[in-house]
Formats: sequence, C-alpha cells, structure tokens
Amino acid sequence: SPIYASGTSTSVADAGAADVNALDDAGRAAIHLAARGGHVGCLAALSQAGADLNQPTAKGNSAVAVAAKHRQWDALGVLLASGARGDARALLHASLKEEGAAGAEARAKLREAGALEQDWSDGVSALMLGGASGDAAVVTRLLGLRADPNVADHNGLTPLHYCADKGA
Repeated sequence: SPIYASGTSTSVADAGAADVNALDDAGRAAIHLAARGGHVGCLAALSQAGADLNQPTAKGNSAVAVAAKHRQWDALGVLLASGARGDARALLHASLKEEGAAGAEARAKLREAGALEQDWSDGVSALMLGGASGDAAVVTRLLGLRADPNVADHNGLTPLHYCADKGA
C-alpha cells in the first residue's frame, strides 16, 4: 500500500516493506503529497528511504513541479539538493512570476541548488527558455540572478543564441 505524507512524521522506517513509490488512486506517490504540502522532513525521509524523486504523477508532474506550483520553496530546495531533476519550465515560471519576499526566497532556493544553470533532461537551461520566449525582462531577471549565459545545450547553443534567435 502507498505511504502517505502526513507531514507529522519524518521517518518512514516504521513502514517496513512498504513501497515508497506506490501511487494512490489519484496517481500520486508520497513524494508528490509531501512536496505539495511542503513537508521537508518527510521529503528528506522519503529520499533516504529510496523514493524516486523524479517519478511523475499520473498527470506527468514531477515532485519538483508540484512543489513549485504550490509555492513550497523549502520543499523545492530539499528536492533539488537531494538530486531531483527540475522541470525547467515549471521552475522558470514559478520563480519569475513570484514577487516580493516569496519570489526572492524562491529564486534563492533555485540559485543555491544550481538550478539556474542545471543541464535539464532536455538539455535546456532556464536562461535558454527565457531567451527562447523572446521576453527580455525574463532574460534580464535571470542574468541578475547570476544564471550563466555560457552554458551550452547538446547542440552547442548558449542562451545568447536563443536570445538572438528571438530578438530578446
């Protein structure tokens, strides 16, 4: 049976031989529920117990995307620090749309985890996505956050190539 994230326990040791990656009836694993609720202790315990940090929900959302969507910045930081692969589009969208102190916190978590320069599974960084969007404000904001404009994708293209192509 699935392990559900109660948010009150930081140990999954008592779960015995339970499958930490089992899905509930809605197609979510415990890692997704913990990410949604911002239960950082539970996320750390699930990671230590061998939970697949990159397992998608039935709808295809990663735990990182779930944490970003629900503005759980501490959970996002724990997931990225534990080796979860980020969904570049979800992270870029969430961090740049969030204003004020919460936005600064979100961007700090991404920067601390190296997410702004991370080589995403599709070979595209957040800055490349910003450049490809043609939105100069997004590019300027990411550069202000010290995103590296020299990181190249699998085709040797840098964010500057993406910006030039879109006129950003």
